[in-house]
Amino acid sequence: MRIFVIKQDTDLKGVGETLLKKAGQPDRVSLERIKSLNPHLDETRVAAGTVLLVPDSPEFATDRADPVPANGFEGLEREVSSALRAAGTRLREGLARREEQDKEAGKAIKSAAVGKLATDDGELRKRLDDAGKQAAANAKEAKQAASRFDAMEKAVAAELAKLRGLAGL
Repeated sequence: MRIFVIKQDTDLKGVGETLLKKAGQPDRVSLERIKSLNPHLDETRVAAGTVLLVPDSPEFATDRADPVPANGFEGLEREVSSALRAAGTRLREGLARREEQDKEAGKAIKSAAVGKLATDDGELRKRLDDAGKQAAANAKEAKQAASRFDAMEKAVAAELAKLRGLAGL
């Protein structure tokens, strides 16, 4: 497997013309191999700086692409995993802080002193009810955020496994 960085804007046909040994029109099978290794590729526009995986096979001019370092993919996996763990930690810590703040506010709202004041003040009662509803909405939102993050972590792991398979690693 090799890595090729696009030097100037082109399209899939231009990529094929650059990477294939045989001059002329790139064949559809070779272009499909490039696409299968690079599912992010837009056939009509490949921007300069785009990184492509290129198979080590006879029809490709492998001298035009750099070899993937032996531990390159593992390094990518480590970086992605580390970044996700850090983001997950920050998310969960933030959600826990917000939950604690909502609990403290709930205790204050339910205190005898505030209850007595709210009995005599309809506007205060409405605001306290709104605060309780907001705390419940915050809790629901926090649960959803944690669930979405967990799903994203699983999706990233699946995509990395898929990429590992495509790369033959």
